[in-house]
Amino acid sequence: MSIIVCDHCSYKKLCGIEYHGVENMRLRKEISESYGVLHAVHECCMTLGISSKAKNPTKDGVDLGKNICLIDLCSGKAITAALCGALDEDESNNYFLAIDKMLPHTMPHFLNTNKIQYLCRDIMAKEMFAEMKDIVEYQTLQGRTCILVGMHLCGLLSERAIDFFDQIIGLRGLVLSPCCLPKKHEQRKISFTKGKPLDGEEK
Repeated sequence: MSIIVCDHCSYKKLCGIEYHGVENMRLRKEISESYGVLHAVHECCMTLGISSKAKNPTKDGVDLGKNICLIDLCSGKAITAALCGALDEDESNNYFLAIDKMLPHTMPHFLNTNKIQYLCRDIMAKEMFAEMKDIVEYQTLQGRTCILVGMHLCGLLSERAIDFFDQIIGLRGLVLSPCCLPKKHEQRKISFTKGKPLDGEEK
């Protein structure tokens, strides 16, 4: 699929000085994986009826839409948000929020612009539900459709993303790409209940 092919224009832009902090990564691999996520986001928006296939797709092969708030959980160096910024049109009203535990001073310089923000947070913290709810409510009032993204979320982190999507009404879509199941000793901490056997039922 062309969506996975890294466009040289995007690659070159993400290597620029304003993206300090990402140029030493396995950038082509990261961009390729982010393209896959953004393709899934676009498909999600089509399903929701808020986007359609572009008649003239961008040279990078992905259409971000016009009124999207993309929330990237455990974003790492926020390559997905960086790619969104590189592809996005100025008049789109899109907003991209990256969330991770990494300290802000270790993050690339492109973050914290009008369209791309970074929050240093532990998504497993109890207070994150209230904060996430406030974020989603505010972005919805700005006319944006909120889509939650989780790429390479290990174990309980994927379960947390599902909990956010299940409990926060304003989240309209979830693109989840987990990398592993919860470890055996973590399974007792799982709070998400849909599809889980009730006590006494066979697993």
